[in-house]
Amino acid sequence: MPLTIGVNDTIINMPQTGGRTPAMDERSLFLLGILMVQSAHGYQINDFIEKNLIQVTDMKKATAYALLERMSRSGLVTVHTEQEGNRPPRKVFSIYARRSEAV
Repeated sequence: MPLTIGVNDTIINMPQTGGRTPAMDERSLFLLGILMVQSAHGYQINDFIEKNLIQVTDMKKATAYALLERMSRSGLVTVHTEQEGNRPPRKVFSIYARRSEAV
């Protein structure tokens, strides 16, 4: 049975693996904290860290991308692809489905 957490009137169902919640380290929790504010693609997350949080973490871009992918595979975050104009597609990460989809 998934672990259910309420955040700002939104229910988040966190998957469990083998009867236990997936292991989380401080870097994953850090990324989840950023995603609580809004959905973002990897470049936006890394840009935010470099401009605002460089004194708090020394997380490298490759590490952030790898953790986002791992959290996506484990079901902790959702991911969808967006494309603007002729730009390459990019993955947008979210903690939960958009409110319009959840209702």
